[in-house]
Amino acid sequence: MADEDKEIRLTVDQIAQVAKALGLTQKNDPASTTLTAPTLHGPFHGNEAQFGIFSFPGVRPQRWSTVPTPQSMASVLGISPSQYWQEILEVMTGITKDSGTNATGWCGNPPTVGQGKVCQQVYKYGKYYVKTDLAAIPELGQFKDRADLPAEILNAVGDQRNPFIPDLFYRWSGGPSSLRYALWRIGKSLEKSLENVLISGDLTQAYTATEHGWIAEFNGLDSQIKTGYTDAVTSIACPAMDSVVVSFNAEIGGNDANGENIVEVLTDTYWGLVDRCVEFGMPGANLGLLMRKEQFRALTEVWACQYNTYRCTSTINATAAFNEDVVNTNNLRREMQRGQYILIDGIPVPVIFSEGITRDGVGANHFRSDMYIVPISWEGMPLTRMEYFPMDNADATEFANFLGSDDITTLNNGLFIAGYRHTGLCKEYLFAAKMRLILETPFLAGRLDDIRYTFRTPIRNADPNDTYFYADGGTTHRL
Repeated sequence: MADEDKEIRLTVDQIAQVAKALGLTQKNDPASTTLTAPTLHGPFHGNEAQFGIFSFPGVRPQRWSTVPTPQSMASVLGISPSQYWQEILEVMTGITKDSGTNATGWCGNPPTVGQGKVCQQVYKYGKYYVKTDLAAIPELGQFKDRADLPAEILNAVGDQRNPFIPDLFYRWSGGPSSLRYALWRIGKSLEKSLENVLISGDLTQAYTATEHGWIAEFNGLDSQIKTGYTDAVTSIACPAMDSVVVSFNAEIGGNDANGENIVEVLTDTYWGLVDRCVEFGMPGANLGLLMRKEQFRALTEVWACQYNTYRCTSTINATAAFNEDVVNTNNLRREMQRGQYILIDGIPVPVIFSEGITRDGVGANHFRSDMYIVPISWEGMPLTRMEYFPMDNADATEFANFLGSDDITTLNNGLFIAGYRHTGLCKEYLFAAKMRLILETPFLAGRLDDIRYTFRTPIRNADPNDTYFYADGGTTHRL
């Protein structure tokens, strides 16, 4: 190596060392230097007159929790990485009419057959970005006094864990772990917002109207199970892509505008989609029902009574009576509730619960929400799936580590990226992810809109915006 080259190399190394050293104290300043981190034990970082929620003297260290975990459709979805900014998919939607006339003989001019048609759809990422509160590191690890004992939540982790959320966000440990508390709160928030986006996410929504933490939402099921599909390039209508969308708009135990009850409408819709699977060369495709758990309970009560008689008619003999076995009817209701399925034409169709489905109140204990038929898979291939942008890709990793940086890491195989900002000895952590929902076969999906039902069971839902089944109370700090 020439002397001048050696000198240049040393200069670059020196610059790198200086840049890294400066980064420890000057770069990544938080948006605000006001301390906001709450605590479990010891004094609140921004106000020493306030103490952690677990710091009251004499309380048994073991506590119970009434913080619900939302039911989620994420439990049945697979997720895979993709480095493509947008996923472009095409569906063969049809063949044009044959043209020409038949030939008069072997030497004549024969007709031609039709041409294929395709419809293109584009799927883009939603962007999730949140942070912890700004915490003063020299204040961490304190207890209020000797009566302030490390706490334990006896039922901190349930069995409804969302597979897309890092395990780190679910952990709960005793002691004054401000980090565990901060990450746990992010996990609980993400559980709710992700489920809402999975159902009603809208890529065109302004960031001021998106779910908490979402710079941009991805398109959820409401944006993909629809009619009116058009080609993404030409805007030409693609009715072959359309889902089956039915406006039931009636009580779950009543009839719609066509005089059909819920069993008739759901059975016809499901049968039609199963028939599409056969016609399109996909027999045996796995279709599931997606609904709120309270709607499922109301549906089983009606279904058990109507299932065996819904196609019966008494027009032949107006005085004919339909006899129903009450014991078998009640057994069917219990079996469907225990097995979490709906029996359609003798086939037990699995039911998936989601608290992200919009539920409107229409009166006392009276609600309205939609019900979905979702294609899950066919011959091991997912038909409804999630994709995420891998934050640990080689390009991003090379750039982040150019100066030997240790302020960036990734979680869940690159699904989440984590970094931090700090000022002096105060620090906050940031988390980001990009993901999207892809419904590969919207033409195998369906939705029944505006099903009204009565529900009185005192359940609990996880969303604080739920004015019917959410409850909390208590205090966010102790004095």
